[in-house]
Order: sequence, then structure tokens, then C-alpha cells
Amino acid sequence: GFSISLLFKRAKVLHKEVLKPVVLLLGCNYACYILTEVCEFSSIFALFVSSVLSGHYAMHGMSLEAQNFASELAELMAYTA
Repeated sequence: GFSISLLFKRAKVLHKEVLKPVVLLLGCNYACYILTEVCEFSSIFALFVSSVLSGHYAMHGMSLEAQNFASELAELMAYTA
């Protein structure tokens, strides 16, 4: 979660686009899930912590349009689940 947030803070190219930061955010959180699953730790808890941390800190490194898109995408995914 903190490494994702640091990536979004340092990578200035992610501050201007809409789709790439959202896909990268979802991909990094999924990679956290897979890594903890391979290491046989609690993958659901790791995904929860990573998502909370990246949602709180990494969202400030995105453009306003990307923040809105990520919010709408999360709402759509929650609705379909």
C-alpha cells in the first residue's frame, strides 16, 4: 500500500492521465493479493490493507478525473459483486 502510494507521488506522468493510473492502482493491489497468496499469508487481509492505504494516499496523486473514474469503477464493481 505504501509503495503504491509512493509510486503515485513520485511518477508525475500519472498525475495527468485518467485510465493508466486507475489500471495501475488496480493491478498493484491485485499483485499484492497474488503475492500474499503465494506466500500463504492472509491474502484477503493484505488486499484490504493495501487497498485502504492506496485509496487514502495514492488517490491524492491522481488527477481529479482519474479520482472520479476510480470511484465510479469501484462503485460498479461493488454493484456487480
